[in-house]
Amino acid sequence: MAAALYLGLGLWTRIAAAITFFLYVATVQRNLISFNGEHGILAFVLVALVFAPAPQRWSADRLILKRPLPSKTESWAARFLQFNVCLMYFFTTVGKLLGAWKPGSIEIWYQITLSDWFRFPHVEWFRTPWVSWLAVHGSLLIEGSFAFLVWTRLRLPIVLVLISFHLVIAILFSNGLLFFNIAAIVALCGFLKTTDFDRLRNVPRVRCDSPDPSTASGQAS
Repeated sequence: MAAALYLGLGLWTRIAAAITFFLYVATVQRNLISFNGEHGILAFVLVALVFAPAPQRWSADRLILKRPLPSKTESWAARFLQFNVCLMYFFTTVGKLLGAWKPGSIEIWYQITLSDWFRFPHVEWFRTPWVSWLAVHGSLLIEGSFAFLVWTRLRLPIVLVLISFHLVIAILFSNGLLFFNIAAIVALCGFLKTTDFDRLRNVPRVRCDSPDPSTASGQAS
């Protein structure tokens, strides 16, 4: 817990990430009942953090210890994280298609909504044909296409869609899936750039600074 706290605060992040990784994996291996979906995600995220550039802008190393930011960003640690996330979603889709998630079929979603870990088993409209069809095929489409679309211009939209997808799962299902979805969202943040939301911040500024069309035409004449 102390190592994870240091890592969360951004204090000696690489050392803290290495200690957290070894102790976390050792804990899970000694008590396999604690093994869950988030275990696999946290493991490769922690490995990536061991080699990630440090300190970062808002870390305690930067704010308190006044350590300089790295002059050269090492991108391979981020690529390691991204490739693992892509493989996770790709093989999840393959596993679903080889299992009960058949295109054109909605039975698997109907069964899921009747399980104990679904929060709203008494809400009947969750089992209507169109909702069931959308849940099954939407999941296959989003997860199956992510590994390919994330390297195109659709990177930001597909990442935000998948983050929203995990938020919906966290709401619909019991706490047993909560930490898995949180871990998945954290891993997906590895695809975001600091410049992704600059356009959103600049929209009001562009509107305020843009000249009135009538004024501009008068000045031109």
